[in-house]
Amino acid sequence: MISSVVNYSGSASKIAVIIDKDTPLHRLEQIRNTEAVGIVPSSEYWGSEIGNAAVVSILTNGTHWPEDIISQLPVVVRKPIHIYIQAGYNDVTVKTPEVVGEYNHILPVDVRTCYSLDEFVELLKLNPH
Repeated sequence: MISSVVNYSGSASKIAVIIDKDTPLHRLEQIRNTEAVGIVPSSEYWGSEIGNAAVVSILTNGTHWPEDIISQLPVVVRKPIHIYIQAGYNDVTVKTPEVVGEYNHILPVDVRTCYSLDEFVELLKLNPH
């Protein structure tokens, strides 16, 4: 979406993303792969001085990727997503989400169940490979 906004508005646009202390490191990597010029640390977590300095840095230097802030972001290990499509309901399929949900935290994969094409498309966005 960031790339679309930049393409629509022209190359002079500078878009930065505000992050908080809970923003996972993998999300930052996704942001870096867009047309965003940097991040602005949330003043709620890091104070208004740091947030203001980030904006000034973007306006003067063109980018802002502060390693001291980035190093504080949590690393979240994402498990591969396995998707099960259930079109009909019977005794077995109705219980599948309950059983999987009960054991999902110990499985080496993130098991998701979907019941429609729309749910399937949303899950593919999480794990497109």
